[in-house]
Amino acid sequence: QKQTCRPTMLAGLLVAAACVGRGEGLTEAPPSLVGFRLRVLPSTLDNFYLKTLGMELVHNASTPANGAASPSAKTAASPPSPPRYALPSQQPGQVFEFEEALTATSTPLPLDSCTHCPCYWLCGFLVDDAVNAAEALRTAPGASGYYVSPAADIMQFLDVGTMAELVDDSGMQTELLQRGFGPAPLVKPLPPGQFSTTTAQGLAFRTADRDSTLAFWTKALGFKLLLDQRVEQYGFGLLFLVPGDTRFSLTAFDFPGPTHGPRNAQGNYTGNGDAVSLHVLKQPFMQIQAQYYFGVGNGTTVADYAAPAAGEAGFLGVLLQSQDLPGLIARAQRLNAAYVQRGALVEPNGIPLIFE
Repeated sequence: QKQTCRPTMLAGLLVAAACVGRGEGLTEAPPSLVGFRLRVLPSTLDNFYLKTLGMELVHNASTPANGAASPSAKTAASPPSPPRYALPSQQPGQVFEFEEALTATSTPLPLDSCTHCPCYWLCGFLVDDAVNAAEALRTAPGASGYYVSPAADIMQFLDVGTMAELVDDSGMQTELLQRGFGPAPLVKPLPPGQFSTTTAQGLAFRTADRDSTLAFWTKALGFKLLLDQRVEQYGFGLLFLVPGDTRFSLTAFDFPGPTHGPRNAQGNYTGNGDAVSLHVLKQPFMQIQAQYYFGVGNGTTVADYAAPAAGEAGFLGVLLQSQDLPGLIARAQRLNAAYVQRGALVEPNGIPLIFE
């Protein structure tokens, strides 16, 4: 049965909210989002992901049943996957895989993720208090080689959210995204447990083609569009995509009446935290976020994904699980022949898709 979504215009945000149903292009069970594969220095894995965020080993090694469905893998046969780790508060079954890097990335990203950067991807982690979580990270043992946003630079960015930026010693950028509206004051002494409820928000990447990206993820992979957020004054938008098997409540996106608190001159909420994006950030499951440009952002150069060199730190792919990978590939090819190359699914931006 086809899922019907009710779009709602709210403060310049187009919300495509869904609750229960199949992905748009699939008649059978859509693939599940398992997580992400990264290559990081051993020090980054130990100090940031394990000791600071609190990830725990959930599987030492495994062999994907169907191999890696990405041309970047060069072969349909895949070696055993790297060890898997999960956050204690994360939705069960959603993980990170880490390969060991020998060197930091040779193409460090700018700290301002909205600047003109041709290659862009990052992982986001949800925290209750971005200011004090960033301070806890700044003062954590082993974090001397990191850049972390100082408290004075952490602010509510329009309706998008409150976030702190991190560059770890592998040279990779991460965002700490706050679940609530507006930054809290820095507390001294710092309360413990700043990352005790941390979950992964998901992967963000940049695309030069919004429509092709949206069509592939929703029609070929059966993902749902949770939110299309246009930030008009900066000329970019954000597509929030969730797997087609995700269940979430439509009522989280229904607001009682037209008044939602004070707004600034641009029409953005400034005080009560009713921005739709905050409800997106409160969801307990990983998401895919694609940033696209329009208007004043048209001058931004966007390049397709490029795999890191051998042994170099970087992002390696999205982990997906399909009950019928051959059927998924066949349906995608019928939709658009460009979706399949050499018998494998090809994401329009070159993002590696690793199936199991």
